[in-house]
Amino acid sequence: MVDISVIVPVYKVEQYIIRCLESISKQTFANFEILAIDDGSPDHSADKIKEYQAKESRLQYYYKKNGGLGSARNYGIHRAKGKYICFIDSDDYIDPYYLEKLYQEAVSTNADIVCCALQQVNDSTIINVLPVDEESIWSFETPSACNKLFRRQLFVDNQIYFPEALWYEDLATIPKLLMIAHRVAIIKEPLYNYYVNAQSITHTYTKKVMDMEKVLQTLRTFYEQKKLEQYYYNMEYIHLYAGIINTTFRMLSSNLFSKREVRDWIYKIEHIYPNCYRNPIAKKRFSIKLKIFKICVQVKAIGLLKILVKIKR
Repeated sequence: MVDISVIVPVYKVEQYIIRCLESISKQTFANFEILAIDDGSPDHSADKIKEYQAKESRLQYYYKKNGGLGSARNYGIHRAKGKYICFIDSDDYIDPYYLEKLYQEAVSTNADIVCCALQQVNDSTIINVLPVDEESIWSFETPSACNKLFRRQLFVDNQIYFPEALWYEDLATIPKLLMIAHRVAIIKEPLYNYYVNAQSITHTYTKKVMDMEKVLQTLRTFYEQKKLEQYYYNMEYIHLYAGIINTTFRMLSSNLFSKREVRDWIYKIEHIYPNCYRNPIAKKRFSIKLKIFKICVQVKAIGLLKILVKIKR
């Protein structure tokens, strides 16, 4: 039995996939398998993967009909044989010690999830380092699946899988895993390299930003069914931060929504958690700029918010 299954969803990454696979192949940790899940990619990614298989026996190639990132990850989970699993996006790459350090931490602390810091990179330099600590993890602000090692049974035993055909797959899934994990461990080193693509979801906004409503609903349903009342303020915070602040920003950035639609959205989410503007996590984590934006959202000053968004962008 392998210790770790590394799941790599693949779609239109022919120029990056070899860099990703090489970073996995060169790990100091040896007992793992690589599951490259071709999500119906129309380019030459499959050819590059199959060529790389000739020198990497641990690499397995799977083809499936296109279904999106969540679908590809779920496909990998169902076929993984490792005690632990991790997800590497195919345009990203990892530090040579990534698997070894996360696995050692998981074993030594008996953790269900191990998180490390990640750094944002482009083709030539490190853009930013996103640190990890208890506060950042439990705020659910950046719930990436890609800088974490998971005990596979955490998914299987609780029937937790990524939503398909929705944006914000990580937000709909990672908080659930965190809330039911018996132990979560942290490595503060930035061992994961997240490639910043100007065409990614974080830079291009469409009407799909409205997927946030379904994502927040699935989180609330899970929270209520599992009776996880100890995470009330965490849930309230993510509704404020992701549901109201970030989604309002994206709606205004896209220029696809009227002022009335933006205002109606804010009313809809704040109605779920009426006291969210006084959330104790927000009081600690919000910068001055976010606090100003929050006040404008709270009083529904949509015109002023549009100006703030234009300045930010």
